[in-house]
Amino acid sequence: MTPTVTLFLTVTLASLPIIAYAAVSIRRLGVGAWLFTPQPTFYFSYLLNFLVRPILFFTFNFGYGLSPFDPRVFIESQILGTAGCWAFMAGYALLREKNLRARIGCDVGKPPMPADSRRQTCARQLAAGLLALCCMLIYAAFVAKAGALTLNIGENRKLFLAAVIGGGYLLMLNTMSVVFITVSVVCALYTGRMDKPGMAALALYVIVNSLVSTRHYVTSVIYITVFVLYIQRLRMGRVIRTSRIVAGLAAILVLGVGLGLLRGGTQQKGAFLLPLAYLTETFDMSEMLQETIKARLPLEWGRSWVEDVAYSFIPRQLFPNKPTVFGTTRLELEVAPGLAPLRTLVFRAVFPIGIYGEAYVNFGIPGIVLLMFGMGLFLRFASNCCLDLAYSNVPRMRHVFYLVIFGTLCADTLGYMRTFGQFLATIGFDTLLFAVCCLVVAVGRDFVLILTPKATPPAETSRSLDAIR
Repeated sequence: MTPTVTLFLTVTLASLPIIAYAAVSIRRLGVGAWLFTPQPTFYFSYLLNFLVRPILFFTFNFGYGLSPFDPRVFIESQILGTAGCWAFMAGYALLREKNLRARIGCDVGKPPMPADSRRQTCARQLAAGLLALCCMLIYAAFVAKAGALTLNIGENRKLFLAAVIGGGYLLMLNTMSVVFITVSVVCALYTGRMDKPGMAALALYVIVNSLVSTRHYVTSVIYITVFVLYIQRLRMGRVIRTSRIVAGLAAILVLGVGLGLLRGGTQQKGAFLLPLAYLTETFDMSEMLQETIKARLPLEWGRSWVEDVAYSFIPRQLFPNKPTVFGTTRLELEVAPGLAPLRTLVFRAVFPIGIYGEAYVNFGIPGIVLLMFGMGLFLRFASNCCLDLAYSNVPRMRHVFYLVIFGTLCADTLGYMRTFGQFLATIGFDTLLFAVCCLVVAVGRDFVLILTPKATPPAETSRSLDAIR
């Protein structure tokens, strides 16, 4: 079987469960809500990895060129990609989806939120907005001090990454800002509007992170905001048209690609295909899986993932002997040492071997099947928790947690497709940071409630009570 025939046959087989289940999902959710689930983004990622990138390689010789092309290895990688697709959908289909069609217009004619609950929600929203604004002002000050707030995005990126070394507080401030902004956005679902501190924090977040080209964070926070807006319109019976949702998600994708191109570093030539080539450089898991198969490394039995979880967020100031190369970066150097010159060219860039490669190195072929099954199950669970916003009558912090996890790690698939080890480490770090943020928001809410006098009953109520007496 030739590589070309294998390419289209495996992609067709991989598409069958996704397309078949998409029909079921759309009947329960509607097209608009379905676009916000993990299914279309996972399929988009799969097509870029196992269809578009090989086509560009065969047609224009796009790729890293780390080793000679081996047809048998290519066929094996395509088959493993298809197996991973089926395993992902098997895990995804285990949990039942929410029936959002039943929630269309559920808030129409509904009695207003009780005064005390509304006061609590408004206080929480204001506290979260002020906290997000404070975090972003401090974050912007540190970034400006590093000289990374200019219009030269490529140079900004280099200076920012240099500042991050030994400066984990920058990532902490950024993540805390996402949590606080998400709290403010979720509360707006119940109060009916975003307050000024929340809007200012959201605008500052997008501007500063765009200038330093942390495109993943920019697109994630916009995605969370658009998702909550969609749920709000659905509950009010004013469902956003599918064409507008598609246009919005496409704009988020274009923004991410544009920021990546502005930072520079892509090795592909040709202005016409440059955006597509850049996308395939970002979604390079199929090529890295081929390199992993060729490397024939001994099984690690989870060692690289343990290293990522153990070392990623340990402060080097407290543990000066912390290794500089571990987990994801160690596997990259062992599987693809030829990427070292490109890492130098694209300042401090990393080229992980991807979720397929990591699963293969750690547990072989069964590792790919089991890991993709687990990811499908986890993403369906996280997605259902986010869609639960359409059913909840009061804002709950668990909705915020899953929105942050889903929005920042899963919505564009890069959070877990690029490196599963860092995905695990980041979930652990974000969970601890989220607990701290919950405590801070609760204290801030109580402080706002103390400063805000409780509304007194209307005069008519007092007169009626006197008449009764």
